[in-house]
Amino acid sequence: MNNKYKFCVLSLCIILFFVNSIFAQTTSKNKDEFIDYSDIQIGDYYFADGSISHELSENKQCVGVVFSLKTTETERANGWTHGQIVALADAGKGQGYRWMSLDADFSKCNVKTATIADCRADKNGYSYSHAIWNTWVWAFNNAFGVARYYNFRGNMVSKSKTSDWYLPSIGQWYDIIENLGHVKILADGNFNDMKRAQRNLDEKIGLAPTMYWSSSSKGFLGAWVAVLRAGNINSYDKNYACSIRAVAAF
Repeated sequence: MNNKYKFCVLSLCIILFFVNSIFAQTTSKNKDEFIDYSDIQIGDYYFADGSISHELSENKQCVGVVFSLKTTETERANGWTHGQIVALADAGKGQGYRWMSLDADFSKCNVKTATIADCRADKNGYSYSHAIWNTWVWAFNNAFGVARYYNFRGNMVSKSKTSDWYLPSIGQWYDIIENLGHVKILADGNFNDMKRAQRNLDEKIGLAPTMYWSSSSKGFLGAWVAVLRAGNINSYDKNYACSIRAVAAF
């Protein structure tokens, strides 16, 4: 065996060694990419198959971001005990929709969110959404119908691990804004840093600086809104057109 041949064999072995090393590192990284539910953090990415990662993955469809590590009593009764996620895109193609018909039966929907002081504690978006869906002929031209339709627009999640998408309550909007926007909402409903909230929410989940409906009714005429363009929580007439962003429990 001449020296030239030996050199070629040695070079090939070195190349194969480095290729295998890179492959092993990549495989190890991919293996560790998806975490156990016990290691969930605010801001983690949630994928369509129910897996979760601290980082985005190019190999799976990311459908949401974790904004809360708590679920409601109703959600826990259905087996969703780990937290809640917010979708990565607006429902209804980002268009504005009215809240709901004024003559709808809201007897099973919340009527206690009467003042700004009541808003933070109101986390029952799942119950409110299903109350409307189950007791009223909802349509695709209002907030509840648009949130419902989001489940059928290529945004399916693992039904064994995740609830359906629904319209978040105003208290859930507090969690989204504070936990992912990294600001505080003051007692009067104003953000302590509007620009920071807008920037962080846009970067993390693509929220536009506009107005988003919650599922929390203030009364017969009004419902609560996350007003990102002005940096506050406020109530608006139910016929006003606002954007829709869905959430889910897991």
